[in-house]
Amino acid sequence: MTFCYTKMKTVDFSQRLKTIRHLFGLSMEQLVQQMNVPISRQSIYKYESGAMHPKPEVMQELCRVLRVDSILTEGHSFHLSPLMPRLVKGGKITTELYQQLCFQVCAWLERYINDEKATGQYRKFVRPDLIHPAKDAKDAEEAASRLRDCWKIGECPIPSILRMLERKGIRFFETSLPTQLLGLSLWADNIYPVIVLNNDWQSNTVERLRFTVAHELGHLLLNFADGADEERICNQFAGCLLMPRNVLYEEIGEKRDFLTLDELIDLREQYGVSISALIHQAFDLGIISRKHYDWWYEEQIHLNIKEEGWGAYAFTESLGRHRRIQSIMTNKENQKL
Repeated sequence: MTFCYTKMKTVDFSQRLKTIRHLFGLSMEQLVQQMNVPISRQSIYKYESGAMHPKPEVMQELCRVLRVDSILTEGHSFHLSPLMPRLVKGGKITTELYQQLCFQVCAWLERYINDEKATGQYRKFVRPDLIHPAKDAKDAEEAASRLRDCWKIGECPIPSILRMLERKGIRFFETSLPTQLLGLSLWADNIYPVIVLNNDWQSNTVERLRFTVAHELGHLLLNFADGADEERICNQFAGCLLMPRNVLYEEIGEKRDFLTLDELIDLREQYGVSISALIHQAFDLGIISRKHYDWWYEEQIHLNIKEEGWGAYAFTESLGRHRRIQSIMTNKENQKL
């Protein structure tokens, strides 16, 4: 897989320091307290306002405390592939937000990889061999099936897709995203796959979160034929990964004139797939007619977009790898005291 890499806008040191400090949740006072060289809060303020530049020994300490390297000193670190966003209908990413996300991802990933290596938790992602290039729904389904085989998932429900992808070596970055942006993915240096999620999980349903992650996984793993509808293919990949054809056939049959809400709620609670995604999947696989698909959307789903009262996935989706690495880092620091 090859990319035309994203060209990042040059950011002044003052802005780099301020952005990185905020990204990692440090106040100026907290940053000063962790420094092993004499420095004041006023000095940090002057660095961030551009009135003063740190001396080499101070710069070295800033990098140590923030656990970053070239992203602070030089303003760049990784080569990023173009961001691959999942947007709500009609949503857009401004150039300013695009550049902001690129810088944040680089800073976060540089620290994350440094921490992985420092704790002996570094994990290389092994890219599975899927169908290339993907051009339609059939290829999307074949790729999802191959991935389940490659990762030995079988036909069982995926209890936690976040934990599964963490184990495989995909890095997750949580940050504040605008409402029109459900998530995005990218490659860093063509070896680190990254999925960016909104840190406000309460604004979303767990089923939509799972579908977004599976959708972005499609962007990361698939090559696309020229002219292919990438978003549609990734949606179909996500649907087939979370609910394979054979499983849906066994659950509801290969042909149905009508699907009831109760049976879809049962599938939602077991497989972690939304009612709307199940209806899409049933239509894409030829289980229901276009007429019945339209009925579901016009008479049911559009009247209850958040699917409130229609059941909920029984398992909790969460991320744990970053938290565990942070606990090891904290323990290492405490042992030095």
